[in-house]
Amino acid sequence: MELTQEEKDNRAAAAEAAQLKVKLRSTKPDEQAALIAGCNPCPDCGNMPHAIVQPRGVPGFGVIDTYEIGCLVDRDHRAVGLKREDAVKKWNAQDFLPPKDENGTPIPKEKQPLPT
Repeated sequence: MELTQEEKDNRAAAAEAAQLKVKLRSTKPDEQAALIAGCNPCPDCGNMPHAIVQPRGVPGFGVIDTYEIGCLVDRDHRAVGLKREDAVKKWNAQDFLPPKDENGTPIPKEKQPLPT
């Protein structure tokens, strides 16, 4: 059975993403410092955030890198951007991704608990 072009593209994107994951596991301290340059500390715990370059396979486009900045203590504090600068701006503006429930489904703002 021959694969469609879309299936070929998806497999190629998945293979490239798998190869790029190695890059995620080897972030050195100087690379980490460059990724979080310009970030404010976490608004709740005061720790500096952690950042990763996250490759994502997008059908028809191949693999693109996204930048995710988050707090290792306050796990609901995460900001994502297509460029590092966008992720930093979102982090500093506290424009975080919505928290997720135990199934990994984003919780709408109106159902999120109020901060204490």
